[in-house]
Amino acid sequence: MAVLIWGLPPESATRQAINDGKPLWSTTDYLLADLIDVSQNTTWVMANKDVPRHDQSKPPKPYPRPGMDQPKKANITAAALMAFRERTKGGAS
Repeated sequence: MAVLIWGLPPESATRQAINDGKPLWSTTDYLLADLIDVSQNTTWVMANKDVPRHDQSKPPKPYPRPGMDQPKKANITAAALMAFRERTKGGAS
């Protein structure tokens, strides 16, 4: 079951519900964040290339990504799936 759930697209309602309603990042989102980091680092290097090391500005911080400041997320358990099913049951039988 977990394989099927993780195979869903990040924008699917099921994946977002398991992630406490927060949107998930797609591969494209991660690639764009990497491009932002590369662009900022290249700009920083070029701006500091002729500056003595002790006078250089601080390197740019990486673009924030989901989970950067959080511990690794726990695996989905059967109990969590059952609780999700109960929360989203609705009126259909």
